[in-house]
Amino acid sequence: MRVTVKMVPAVAEQWRRGELESPAAQELASTVRDLGLVLEPLHPGVNHPDLASYFIADTSSPAAAQAAIERLLTSQAIDGAYVKPRDEPA
Repeated sequence: MRVTVKMVPAVAEQWRRGELESPAAQELASTVRDLGLVLEPLHPGVNHPDLASYFIADTSSPAAAQAAIERLLTSQAIDGAYVKPRDEPA
């Protein structure tokens, strides 16, 4: 399952640069490591702060996705985390 994560813009900027300066960014890195996730930009190469704040992570199961979401939402670095519902034909 793919989890979509929206970071606080300042943390997202640090994450994209690979320079985790703030305590919130460092705490998020620890959480991501503990969860065994890899956060990748949803919109690589985009500089607009709204779009650059979105990342994705793949999980092994719906249960793992839910556990990751619950844990990520406790972080001050995260504005939101969710599994996008499947697209369905109209």
